[in-house]
Amino acid sequence: MTLQASRVIAITIPIRTKSTIATCIHIQVGDIGRRSLARLSSGL
Repeated sequence: MTLQASRVIAITIPIRTKSTIATCIHIQVGDIGRRSLARLSSGL
């Protein structure tokens, strides 16, 4: 592996990880919101 290739990988992986984490958080927040809405409407 060349120095340039390892540099590209070092830059690419954190970007992917950040977007993956953001996606996971977004899904969890959406899921929590749906659950609390369902709980509220079933309690009425």
